[in-house]
Amino acid sequence: MCHENLLAIRSWKVDRKERSIWVVTDRMHWDAKQAVQHLSKSNNPVSHAKVLEVAFKAARGVAHLHTRQPPVIHRDLRLVNVLVRFLSPWRL
Repeated sequence: MCHENLLAIRSWKVDRKERSIWVVTDRMHWDAKQAVQHLSKSNNPVSHAKVLEVAFKAARGVAHLHTRQPPVIHRDLRLVNVLVRFLSPWRL
């Protein structure tokens, strides 16, 4: 599944014995909550325009998931699950 506002899954493994799932993705620097906290402490407060931009991009990613057949449901959509990589789009 490829979309500019979704994190690409590079590989995955299901470990039935340990009842766990391992997922390999691109490296992201922070989640959105950490980014907002970091910027709040600096001289670069987060503008309302940036907050709206991030919300819009997250909504675009979710809309893409919901239009797949069958639809994909995130089930844990919150600020810490919006990921940030410097100099690139924010992603779910």
